[in-house]
Amino acid sequence: VTLPGAIFIGVWKSKDLLTPHMVAASLIHEHLHQKLYLLQNRFDLFPPQETLIYSPWPKVMRPPAAALHAVYV
Repeated sequence: VTLPGAIFIGVWKSKDLLTPHMVAASLIHEHLHQKLYLLQNRFDLFPPQETLIYSPWPKVMRPPAAALHAVYV
């Protein structure tokens, strides 16, 4: 299922509800991802990416666009 612009967050962490501040931070985080995805779909922001670079979020090799998402968000 594709739901462009939809944001899904979990409000439970273990047995506790997230604090209102954590819910707000999660919404902002996901909104920024959506904003960048929409810009990427509208404009050619990046050339085709075959090269992978090290990303500390998580500690894996990723395309440069994925690393940009991590930094931007």
